[in-house]
Amino acid sequence: MMQFFFLVALLAAVTAVPVDFIPDGFVQSSPIGFINLNSAPPYEYGATVSLVDGVYHMWYCSPGSGGPWDFIRYTTSNDGTNWADPSIALSSRNSYDANSVCDPSVVQFHGVWFLYHTCINQNGNPAPPDGYRNNRICLATADAPQGPFRLATLPIIQDLTCPSAGPAYCVGQPSAVAINDTVYLFYTNVLPTDTIGPNNGQIYVQTSRDGVNFSPLNGGRPVLSQRDVDVKYDRATNLFVLAQGDVGSDVITWSVSSDGVEWLPYNVSHSIATNPSLPRGGDNNNPGLLGLPDGTFSGMTSVLYGSSYAIGWGDWHLYRTNIILNATQNDCSRCVENSCDY
Repeated sequence: MMQFFFLVALLAAVTAVPVDFIPDGFVQSSPIGFINLNSAPPYEYGATVSLVDGVYHMWYCSPGSGGPWDFIRYTTSNDGTNWADPSIALSSRNSYDANSVCDPSVVQFHGVWFLYHTCINQNGNPAPPDGYRNNRICLATADAPQGPFRLATLPIIQDLTCPSAGPAYCVGQPSAVAINDTVYLFYTNVLPTDTIGPNNGQIYVQTSRDGVNFSPLNGGRPVLSQRDVDVKYDRATNLFVLAQGDVGSDVITWSVSSDGVEWLPYNVSHSIATNPSLPRGGDNNNPGLLGLPDGTFSGMTSVLYGSSYAIGWGDWHLYRTNIILNATQNDCSRCVENSCDY
């Protein structure tokens, strides 16, 4: 059975690569192709993928039904390419998410599966108890990756100073990693004042010892001027690794950090190889990095992202690109075919 791109455990002792000395070729990548997803809806994007006992589990954003815009669907695979028929993992259930549940990030912490996601009730009834009608981050938990997921009573991260009604995106697009008994939760906040592109917005990070109650890092200040990222932790280099890509752009970029706060600044030359058959005017967006249940990997992994198969909003299927970090030291492709940790 083909496995996905992790490094052998002997590299776990490698010390962190100094971020100041990261070369442009630090991340090498190879586009693989669209995944085979049975019963694929009109669009898929914003995937989060976890490898558990040789089986790949994936949650992703997809169309809703009966009024809500988006639901989160779930599927599994034995090889990372061919996926089972998806089921609905999470749908709109309360007055905080009447319009959409989307942008999943799933991590196992203290034996529980935490599904962080963007939730919004822009015009649904009943209105949220606090009357706020813009994006925020909600949480659902389960005892197994397939669910069932129990929805938390209240949103866990929000910015009520961001206008309730208006064009600003506000808070959403969470990405979780569990390291040393702490959950790091990265997320986007786009305020009306965030007008400078590309990908106008700011990335923030908060931490938690229970996965529910979070406190801001970096004094509550943003850690990167970007939006729409997924973050994992590479055990081989001891670095946080970030993939970024927003709707309307065909570029998926990467960045790294030794502490989750100080990141390499956005640089379009720090991009991965993407869909070579992308239609002119199409985009690659909302990437998700493959990891273990805690959100870590070791040296090699894959990025799954929405990639245009036609021209139009939502004409996206999930495309896979394989990546390797610090290839001169960490290339395990000659050890076991398509396998690192396993």
